[in-house]
Amino acid sequence: MMDHLLAVSRELGPQLRDRLGHLGDRVRGAMVGVDPYWLGAAALAAVGTWGSGSAVAGWSAAALLRMFQRLYLQDAVKLDWKYRPPGWTLHCQLTGYHTDADPLHFIVILRAGQGLTLDLPVRIQNHPIRYEYRATCRALVEIGQLKVFWNRHYELSIGRARPDTAGTLGGFLRCPASGRQYAVSCRHVMGPEGTPVSHPGPYEGRQSVPIGHVAFSELADPAPPGTVCNAPVMPTARRLDLAVAELSTDVGSLFPGADQELHVDTVRPIAKLASRQLATFRGKVSGVVPVELGHVTIWDNVEIDGRLHCFGGLFTIRPRRPYYLNTDLCRSGDSGAWVVGEDEGVRSWYGMLIAGDGAEAYCCFAQDIVEACRQRFPSGLAPL
Repeated sequence: MMDHLLAVSRELGPQLRDRLGHLGDRVRGAMVGVDPYWLGAAALAAVGTWGSGSAVAGWSAAALLRMFQRLYLQDAVKLDWKYRPPGWTLHCQLTGYHTDADPLHFIVILRAGQGLTLDLPVRIQNHPIRYEYRATCRALVEIGQLKVFWNRHYELSIGRARPDTAGTLGGFLRCPASGRQYAVSCRHVMGPEGTPVSHPGPYEGRQSVPIGHVAFSELADPAPPGTVCNAPVMPTARRLDLAVAELSTDVGSLFPGADQELHVDTVRPIAKLASRQLATFRGKVSGVVPVELGHVTIWDNVEIDGRLHCFGGLFTIRPRRPYYLNTDLCRSGDSGAWVVGEDEGVRSWYGMLIAGDGAEAYCCFAQDIVEACRQRFPSGLAPL
């Protein structure tokens, strides 16, 4: 499903940028999402064609969605994007969409504190446009000279010195040819290539131990001097905030027990990820957090060390529904956490958390990370 959202963003993103050009820096970013009412109805229709309609009639919405996602992963069911459920016209009216709107909608994120008096486009072709005010999206790393001592998950802490940082160790990769092992987190946590990496991160205020150095890193470009990060300035934003550190010795010696705690069995392809898919992330500050997958970004900006960096093609995570308090999903220090899902004992890697703007957080796709590593390392890297 996420691959379809990315395809729509590539196809219609330029039109959206043109239509929003008159808003200038009032726009922070834009995303593509799926209407939740349509998704639930489409999942019910898809599962009903797979099995007995009467057998699934009494299922809860959560159980139905989990079954759909499992069957979708196995290619046992397909989504029909032309499907319109009963009551769709009324739903469109109540939601403020035009009649018979497409279930895929655009979400335009406006910078908080900037009022609008201009006319706003309400759709691109048959896709409705929603507008939301949001705060700045910031990288979730602890950085500076202040040392902290309260209880947290130090076993997941990783970072670099000068400036002292502490973020989350997401997981481990291995080169199948050489056997070398690598720790993975964000570039804004571990730094550019050649940077010595320590565990725990020096920001923690505890004795840090050198564990290796960054062998490969990639980061989306910052906004050009004197400009802000928006669609006209950066129409082809990059997707990664990534650092891969080659370890000086084996994972078991450096991180006792973490190789099992952070283990994943496989990398989930983008085409097999779906909105509302259940997952968790394990942050060094927040611990284990249950989440669900949300939207796909067309472009957006992330503030890293005081500068705006322009990203495209990220996915978002949010609290699992239902939730009643709109609190921050993740905290400073959680950058680098891997987003994973588990089904029938198989742990799949979906992506890596890099930033947040409140109840929603932003992540790089695991498939993009592995493909970037394949270009950098001749034999590629795979989960340890």
